[in-house]
Amino acid sequence: DSPAEALDSALAGHEWTGARHIAVLMPLSGKFGSFGEAFRSGVETYRGANPGAQISYYDTNGKDVIELYNNAMAQGAEFIIGPLLKENVARLSEVDTTVPVIFINSNDGSGHGQFQYFYALSPEDEGIEAALKIRDDGYTHPAVIIPDQQKGSRVAESFLREWRNISGSSSVPVIRFRDRISLKDTIASGISGEHRPDSYYIYASPLESSVIRQEIKSITGKSPECYITGRSNPGISNASVERTMAGMKLGDMPWMLQSSDLRRTARGALRRSSSDTLKFFALGYDSLMMVPNIRQLDSGSSVEGLTGTITISGNGTVKRGIQWITIGDSRFLSGKVSTASPEFRSGKNSAGAEEPEQSADAAAHADESARAESAIAEDEPGLAPADSAE
Repeated sequence: DSPAEALDSALAGHEWTGARHIAVLMPLSGKFGSFGEAFRSGVETYRGANPGAQISYYDTNGKDVIELYNNAMAQGAEFIIGPLLKENVARLSEVDTTVPVIFINSNDGSGHGQFQYFYALSPEDEGIEAALKIRDDGYTHPAVIIPDQQKGSRVAESFLREWRNISGSSSVPVIRFRDRISLKDTIASGISGEHRPDSYYIYASPLESSVIRQEIKSITGKSPECYITGRSNPGISNASVERTMAGMKLGDMPWMLQSSDLRRTARGALRRSSSDTLKFFALGYDSLMMVPNIRQLDSGSSVEGLTGTITISGNGTVKRGIQWITIGDSRFLSGKVSTASPEFRSGKNSAGAEEPEQSADAAAHADESARAESAIAEDEPGLAPADSAE
């Protein structure tokens, strides 16, 4: 059988998804329990608007993921969502799984099962999206500004790789900063010379991004064209920080950019509402949304989700196209996120904007973000702290 025929066979005979019994493998207690609970809340929210499937949850905290998978299969699971933690993804992806599995993380190797998909929030993907956006906007000499640490380097490398692919040029300066004290001198040395950059991709916290832009302006004498992504989203910052970022181009998942009844409901339902738990809510929502549409996605279609425009590549990697806004008055446009069945599309739609959220204690947010990061990557964080450099 072809892959499409094999998938049809695996999901045959069911009305809702091709899979009426879905098992979710997720940490629901322990260090990462708040993120697993946020993920489950997203799953249940989608199911509430689109009923029809039985969903069983398996807490992976302190459990053997292979044993949980075998238990789920013995109890009739026809589709698996999860696990989340990198080591569990690595172990289960080595199994010749016989039902579709959406792993909620990336995989360093290739999956062994016939229908294995890898769905992660990757800062490297945002670097690629930033390169595409800058090129689409007509700029030809960008610079990348990152904190001097390993993850910043990975984001820069993904930007540079994509920039070479789309422009043929490899002459993109990368400016690495260690702290805010030395920031001005670092930027000044990085953009000196005859050919100054015409645009900047900044991977930093909201406050750092604001300071960086002001330093560039003081050096060049004009307002720079700055592009930022999810790490810099000032949604949980205060209004004064956002005012200093007005005019910057922000790319993030639609869910983090637009106001909606669904988002307000999610914030009220989550025990700890933060940018990170909201992202895991969106991951859960979109993961279940993918299940009844997996055939179309596997055939090259796209679907608009809370996390972006979702597609699946040939190796099973789930891609999400982020959306862009300009921070300023237009950032507060009211948008709606539908809970109905998704519409398949070939392009991206425009996003509205989310009202600024009031931050809880910044240290609490940084601590929660650090836990979210370590859930995504085993060597270092995969989601950046909202208010501090690593």
